[in-house]
Amino acid sequence: MVVNNGIANDARVIKTAAALRRAGAEVTVLGIATAGGPREETTAGGVRYVRLPVFPRRGATAAYLRFALARRAAHLVRDPRRWQRTLPSLRWYQRAFTRELRALDPDIVHAHDIHLLDTVARTWPPHRCPFVIYDAHEYVADLAVAGRRTRREVESWAAKERDRISDADAVITVSPEIATRLAAEHHLPRRPTVVLNAPVRFDGPADPGAPAGPVRSLRAEVGVSASTPLAVYGGALSTARGLGTVIEALPLVPDLHLAIVAVPYPHPMSQELRELATSLGVADRTHLIEPVAAHEVPAFLASADIGVSAILGTAASYDMAMPNKLFEFLHAGLRIVTS
Repeated sequence: MVVNNGIANDARVIKTAAALRRAGAEVTVLGIATAGGPREETTAGGVRYVRLPVFPRRGATAAYLRFALARRAAHLVRDPRRWQRTLPSLRWYQRAFTRELRALDPDIVHAHDIHLLDTVARTWPPHRCPFVIYDAHEYVADLAVAGRRTRREVESWAAKERDRISDADAVITVSPEIATRLAAEHHLPRRPTVVLNAPVRFDGPADPGAPAGPVRSLRAEVGVSASTPLAVYGGALSTARGLGTVIEALPLVPDLHLAIVAVPYPHPMSQELRELATSLGVADRTHLIEPVAAHEVPAFLASADIGVSAILGTAASYDMAMPNKLFEFLHAGLRIVTS
């Protein structure tokens, strides 16, 4: 498997790797190390996780200067259809992943998201390329513009998907609606298979050396009694995830406490959320909680009363999403409040 992040907070990648290992496959997941960091390798539950040094650390170094100049040059290219020029990160992916992929000599490569699909296809000549699966985690043609992601970047990734989706021997995705769109818009020979973001069933922890079952209680960490109403949000955070809206609603429900179990932890938005809660007089009912391992999430959340997903309807990708948290809430037996 290949993915353009540090793996640890990508529940779909971890769950897929664990499920394949349980089915008898030998699984290696290649991800990205912290910028400027060394190559890292770990093993959990029989899955080998390798984080590759891809991007340079920000600073006065020749490596970072080359990277910064490439990004600056990319901004001069206005046409997103020229994605090879507008997405400078592709060169760094190619350098880091090609050697590792060739050394592994896999039978199947599972490319999570669009970022590394062309890197996989270019690693081998067409007649020697392994079976390639493209896993569309999102509807790339209309990703939300949030944080550092610009509209031009979204259009560039969409153009890349249009040009390179045919490199995949099979396409899977997260929801029926996205599957239908991909089949129609890219004239695929068959509709992508839908693999939901559902929790993996574990008889024990992913790492055989870890203790069985959740070792923490959400309600205990929040510090409220069993009779106190408790809502929980779990997963990645951005302005588009609507946590500001949820906090703004807390004054309307005087007894309700909100637990935010966000990745990464501590989260860059933590201070912003605390300041909002303080300004509304609900800081004592807003709790930022350290997350647990992916296989422990449903049991960890189960002591709450309500699961909250308030994603803002700013992009078609969000409108068609069926995120991990939805299924984690279901498995935890929670009532769900969603946008």
